[in-house]
Amino acid sequence: MKKILILLLLAGMTGCCWLPSGDPPPGNILYNTTQNKVKIAKPSDAVEYLVTALTFILLEKCPGERVSMGMDGKSAELAMQIFHESSRITGNTMTYDDADWRVFSELKEKSFSISLSYKGERIWQETLDCPFF
Repeated sequence: MKKILILLLLAGMTGCCWLPSGDPPPGNILYNTTQNKVKIAKPSDAVEYLVTALTFILLEKCPGERVSMGMDGKSAELAMQIFHESSRITGNTMTYDDADWRVFSELKEKSFSISLSYKGERIWQETLDCPFF
């Protein structure tokens, strides 16, 4: 028993020896941000990407909750399609009543944006440059 304890103690103390020598890489190594913008080639790629992104945030923040929708006229059909596909996984339901959670979409010139807010405070947003919408 003592031998195992000593062996574990020695293994824990020598862990720093396994790190490479030299200076750490320059720049921020703790917070990884996206360096490349998402490249969307066709409308179906944009829809799949946005369904995935919305699904992740809904599963993280409010799975199964009632969600109200806010859309401008140009983005309504696309936003409903994205929310419908996402809700098949997350269990969220759309309501026309006021709800704490709200998904809002907007189509401006050549960009589509979708966001999630909680009690009026935006907690997530994704914007895609899409010349085909």
